[in-house]
Amino acid sequence: MLWRLSVFVKIRMAVDLEKAIEATKRRLRRIQRADKKTKKRYLIGFSFIAMILVIGLWFFYLNLTLPKPQRSEVTFSPAVENKGSDSFFKTLGQGFKNIGQDLKQQFMKFKEEIVQGFDFVSKEIKRTKEFTLEGEEADFVFEEEPLPPTPLP
Repeated sequence: MLWRLSVFVKIRMAVDLEKAIEATKRRLRRIQRADKKTKKRYLIGFSFIAMILVIGLWFFYLNLTLPKPQRSEVTFSPAVENKGSDSFFKTLGQGFKNIGQDLKQQFMKFKEEIVQGFDFVSKEIKRTKEFTLEGEEADFVFEEEPLPPTPLP
């Protein structure tokens, strides 16, 4: 009895799947026959759905592959109050100082890369080129009789 029920369910699912495929084909034919405005709406809609699907799969993949951060108990100390009215300017000055140091490091790294590039180019320019010619191949002489000219029509 259970076997017959499972066969019936499989047949029923196959019939439902065939109906769904036929309905999808009819819908696609209807979209193909529609005007340009309707086609553009479906294009935008399906593109949005595909984009959401890809982003969702990407997040799912990242959640599976990236390690989970370990939670540790952090104790916070109360904030230290700054005395004086120039705390804003001190903070602003420290920010400018940090930005200046970062820019200086970036510039130095860029400068080193440029110097290395110039060194490489200068070595390539100064490098001597060598050519080796074989004796018999260099003095090639055609030993057969030359072909007679062929008149063109």
